[in-house]
Amino acid sequence: YGVQTPIYFKNASAGYYSDFSDIENCISAVLDKVISSGMIYQVNTLGGKITDKEFAAKSAYAHRQYPFLSELQTYWEKPEQQEKYVNAFRDVQKIFSENNIRAQYINYPALEFENYTDAYYGNNYKRLQQVKLKYDEENIFRHAQSITLPE
Repeated sequence: YGVQTPIYFKNASAGYYSDFSDIENCISAVLDKVISSGMIYQVNTLGGKITDKEFAAKSAYAHRQYPFLSELQTYWEKPEQQEKYVNAFRDVQKIFSENNIRAQYINYPALEFENYTDAYYGNNYKRLQQVKLKYDEENIFRHAQSITLPE
């Protein structure tokens, strides 16, 4: 059932958008790279309660103002192909970053995101640091892009 070999892949958020004008200047370059590298670029629509501002102060989710969330995915068959596919992936991430697409979805993480605290949490980060202090003052739960304790 399923596959008996490893599945080699990388996926990450490719940004939030208000509308097409946010990506208009870079989408041709993105799609050229995505198509030539065999990647998947997916844009999801958001709505419903996710846009309800009432939840903003009670949630870690910082990007309620954006109706579009995108994801980038790449897959390869052999370990020796990793560098080629990951480099192409990073090229697309760089195109978005250079075009000011910086808000990212925490559940599609990537170590390459500059200023991950702002990318994932926006203005909520300082409040989330206080939550971290209250429930994990010894900093037991952590990883490379964790919410850090306040200084």
